[in-house]
Amino acid sequence: MLEALEFLHSKKVMVVHRDVTPENILYNKTDEFVLAGFSLARYGTPMTVEYGRKFEYLAPEVCESSEETTAVDIWAVGVLCLDMLCHMKPINDKHRSFDQMKQLDWCDCMCELARHVNKPEVKMMVVKRRVERSRAAEVLRFVRCNPSAQTEPRRPKRELLYLITKENRAFGCWSEEEICEFADGYLLHSGAN
Repeated sequence: MLEALEFLHSKKVMVVHRDVTPENILYNKTDEFVLAGFSLARYGTPMTVEYGRKFEYLAPEVCESSEETTAVDIWAVGVLCLDMLCHMKPINDKHRSFDQMKQLDWCDCMCELARHVNKPEVKMMVVKRRVERSRAAEVLRFVRCNPSAQTEPRRPKRELLYLITKENRAFGCWSEEEICEFADGYLLHSGAN
């Protein structure tokens, strides 16, 4: 994801995705994650704050109705990493309003959680002040230069495919059993163990 954002945020392209969520990350047969869902993406620095996004991935500056820069995408990737590292349950947006999320001080909670995770690259992304938040290129450089931050490529497990599928609105009408069958079928046909 950071490589995709590094390209999007480059001076040649300068696109802010603005909706980096699990639903907009796809996994293909060549073992790569692909960023999708560009309906809210904007060229340059979008000034408008549009709702309809998942509250839990909104950067502090969005919550404060401030200018959105490429830093909003970095925040979202950092929160996604926290989701995976801490096994956080997704927030049911149907039962929360934007004002309730601000009252909860969600962004401060994420920053505090990032401080306690033993992953410096996550701490680089989940920073409340956007001017202090690292850019995609900086986080990538850190990950590539620090062996402790690197991981071995792994095929997805059934549980991960299940969670990704369950979170995706396109599969909303599928039963639990159908989602499990889909995950098992993918693993069988892709040669995963």
